[in-house]
Amino acid sequence: MDTQRWGRWDKRDDIKLLKLIEKKSINGVIDWNAVASYFPHKPKKSLHQRYIYYLDPKISHGNIRNI
Repeated sequence: MDTQRWGRWDKRDDIKLLKLIEKKSINGVIDWNAVASYFPHKPKKSLHQRYIYYLDPKISHGNIRNI
């Protein structure tokens, strides 16, 4: 079974992405070209969006409440 596929993300991809971002960041700036070199099966834009919209620890995934 080919585990390197376009599109789908699994927990292993998420963990790998988070570890690479930790390694390839300098003063909070992520070297996306370096990170993308470890994911030849995914476009750089996909990596960036996965982190920004789902994995970034600054994102709150709780319920939205009206104040």
